[in-house]
Amino acid sequence: MRNNFICTIGVNRSTSKYTSYEKGLIKSLVAKLTLKRIPDPEIIKEIEKQTNSTFTRFGLYQVKQHIK
Repeated sequence: MRNNFICTIGVNRSTSKYTSYEKGLIKSLVAKLTLKRIPDPEIIKEIEKQTNSTFTRFGLYQVKQHIK
């Protein structure tokens, strides 16, 4: 007798919160404002203003590590 089951491997795909344009914008803002020695809370506020979505300190840390 044959086993009938559904294989769900690979069905769940994560979707990105930001578009590629927004990712580039975020990287650009972080690089520019970090060079000007703007504090992290101000950088986060500017990113949230530009993208109209929330941004965390951990997200900022990840972007800074990726830029290095």
